[in-house]
Parts: sequence; structure tokens; C-alpha cells
Amino acid sequence: MRLRRSPLAAALVALLGGCAADPATAPSAPSARAPAVPEEASTAVAGGATIALPFGAACALGGAGRAYCWGSNADGIGGDPARSGYADASTAPRPVSGDGRYVALAATATDQRDTPLTVCALTADGEVDCWGANVGGLLGAADARPCGAEVAGTTHPCNRAPTRLATALRFRRLAVGPGLLCGIASDGLAYCWGDGPSGQLGAGTGARRAAAPTRVAGDHRFVDLAAGETVVCGLTGAGAAWCWGEGTLGQLGDGRSASSDVPVRVATAEPLAQVAPHDRYTCGVTRAGGVLCWGWGAYWTLGSPTPARFRGANVPTPEFVPLRVGALSIAIGAGHHCVRAVSGEAVCWGWNLFHQNGPPDRPGCTGADAQADCTPGPAAPGIAFTELRTGSLNACGRAGDGAVHCWGFNAYGESGGPPGVAQARAARIVLP
Repeated sequence: MRLRRSPLAAALVALLGGCAADPATAPSAPSARAPAVPEEASTAVAGGATIALPFGAACALGGAGRAYCWGSNADGIGGDPARSGYADASTAPRPVSGDGRYVALAATATDQRDTPLTVCALTADGEVDCWGANVGGLLGAADARPCGAEVAGTTHPCNRAPTRLATALRFRRLAVGPGLLCGIASDGLAYCWGDGPSGQLGAGTGARRAAAPTRVAGDHRFVDLAAGETVVCGLTGAGAAWCWGEGTLGQLGDGRSASSDVPVRVATAEPLAQVAPHDRYTCGVTRAGGVLCWGWGAYWTLGSPTPARFRGANVPTPEFVPLRVGALSIAIGAGHHCVRAVSGEAVCWGWNLFHQNGPPDRPGCTGADAQADCTPGPAAPGIAFTELRTGSLNACGRAGDGAVHCWGFNAYGESGGPPGVAQARAARIVLP
């Protein structure tokens, strides 16, 4: 099968070519609905992330809530002014500067190498510190000297050290998109600011940019919030998902193929425990442990028993993805997907050029070039995760003992091991 790849693909193949998955025999097609999730898990709302994966880098919370970053330093996402530029990569976690103590992290989700990258951290009292790209004054006053981006010769305004956002609002959740920040305030209302060219501000005013936190339209009280490249989604306590932004491929899930600058309700009667937008499509996990996706269907339906219906088609209303396991959460990369199963296992599928779906000898993986694909299967055998996140081309999870394990794309050491060599098996990242 041949899928349309991101414009990033050719450059990535050049960076880490030759690290595709070994051919393996694909398993038989699984059933459409997952096994039931235990009640204690099915009613839980996805918590704030303690791992964030901007392109080429990784950040995670360590002991006492300190933030650590490793991998690329593009746009200053390492959070350390002592690091000289984007090429000042680190294979070991380095502490973010300052004495901040945090409870959650969020970072720009993108598979475009020239997109400005920003990382934000939430304090226990709801204040926000951010570092990295500061296009359009998103974070307030920028450093006098811009930062080098991942694409050579490109620079962005930036803040190399954590910068406290100047707002009286206090937040419970954060979401970061390209040049965009969103958060759930203490009263459950959502606010967005920065760039929203496809309607990501959600205010219904037609504005494409807001310099200060702007209330999202409607009286929706959210408990969780997530941002992709062009879509933002919020989840209510009753399990209803509302999305806004780019919708021309059906990414908003309301049955249409149209964008919206106000929240529209995802058309499913299934109560959701999580919603996860990317760029061309969006997925969610039901409280019963099933996985639903909608939008451009070529990636998320790999392994589907009805490929003629799904591959490459736009699906503007949620459809179940066939999995053999009950899911607690889902994370989406640039064509690969991982769910955290009820057992804690990471089950991943999709594009696999850089082993972002697991080791080369795992069942269900085919192809040895840029078209390498995997059907759902174990990505990090033997590890039970309490949290699972994906970057564009890699994944990281936190195990029950608090340790972080990463695998996949590894140009700058963001997934462990020598930079420039794809990490085929989960590498333990030692946080201080």
C-alpha cells in the first residue's frame, strides 16, 4: 500500500535512511470493538502530560517536578540559555533553567521541520512558564537574539529560558499548537491565543490572531484539551468532544468536511475518555476502551479489514478502529499511532520507517523503505506504561517506576542511544 507522506519524509529518509522495519507476517484482522475496559479505568479522564515531544527533542518531569529536556535545541526548546543553538543537541536530559516546579508539560505538535517549536509547563497553582519559539510575541517579550530552527538558515524569535506568561488566568490544562497556546481555566472554560489561521482560536469572531487569552465560544466546561497542528479539541466531564479549526478532511468529526472557528460537537453517542487531534485526522478513546478516528483515513485504518472503504478516504464522522485490546489512551504521530492498553502495554501501528512502532522483529510490520508499515502490535514488549506520548516520528512512555522509555526517530538523541541511529527498541532515559 502506498500512502501520501508528509513533505518531511524525504528529508527524514536522508537523515536516518536504512532503518526501516524488517518484513514480518501480518496478523489476521482483529474485531472492530475492543475488549471492555475495567470500570475504574473507563471513567478516568486523561491527565496532564508529564512528557512532551516537540520535533527532534523530548522533555519530561523528573523528581520534585523539575523539567528536563534532551535532543535538539531548535528554537531554544532545551530551556537552557547555556546551550548555543539548535545543533547543541544533548543525548542526556538537562535541567531546564530556573527553579520552576511543574505538574504538566505541553509542546508544539508538528511534522514540519520549519514550524516554530514551543514548550510550556504548568505549575501547581495554575501559572504557565514557556520557552522556545516566541513568534508574534506569543510568550511576551522575546530574547534580543533569535534562535536557530531545525532547518539550517532559519531563525525564529525565542525565549531560551522559561518565561512566566503575564495573565491573571489560572489554568488546569495546557495545549500547544504551532504559534498557538490554549488552556482550560479554573472554571472549566477554554481560552486560546496566538495564531489561528484555520479557526483554532475558537472564538467565532473571524480573527486569525489574538495577542491575549481569548475565550473559546460557547459555555462548554472542559476537563481536557488537546491541540494538533490545525485542530483543537476539548472534552467535557460527560465525555462529549468538541473540536474547532481545520475541518476540510472531516477532522472535526461533526459529519461535515468544513472548517469552524467555533467548537462543533463530534458526532458520536459514545462517551469519550480522551480526544487527540493531529493534522489531517483526529482520534478518541471511548470510556469502554474502544478507539474511534475520523478525518483523512489513510493512516489510522492500517490493518482494517475493509481497506477499500477507508484507505485515503475522508471519514467525517467517527469510526471504530479494529484493535484486539482495550485502550486507556491514544497518541498520534506523523502517520503512526500508539494506544496504552488496559495492561499498560504500548500497542502501535502505522508508518514505521524509524521503528516508531517498535522493534524490527515484531509481528505485523512490512516494508523496508519509506513505505514501511505496521498493523497494531506491541512496541515496547515487557514494559507497562502509566503514560504514553508520541512525537512526529518517535514515542516515549513513563513506566510504573517513573522511568521514561523512548524509541523511534533519533536524529538528535531524543529517543536514546547514538544520535542519527533510529532507536528500534525502547531505551530507558535516566532522569535525575
